[in-house]
Amino acid sequence: MENQLECRAWERLTASGQVYMHPCVLFDLLLTVNVAGASVQVYDGQDATAGTLVATFKAAANRTTVFNGIQGIPFYKGIYVTVNDDVDEVCFGYCPLASD
Repeated sequence: MENQLECRAWERLTASGQVYMHPCVLFDLLLTVNVAGASVQVYDGQDATAGTLVATFKAAANRTTVFNGIQGIPFYKGIYVTVNDDVDEVCFGYCPLASD
């Protein structure tokens, strides 16, 4: 894989939706919430119904929590996120993988 900084793409969401529709590796997640315990669920897939839950991220109230230094979480079918109430925004730093 090429240098993660060279291939890094960013996507910002304020509601549930598709982050990226193709295979990729997640390296960073920034979560801003206004109530303690607000969370996002991150799925490998195109939606929450058929996708596989990979992780739930929670943050403290009224701040942005940075989850970086992730060694790289592979997503084989794309990234979908469910944004719960009281989440202001979530940003993803990922590296698209080349298609065959």
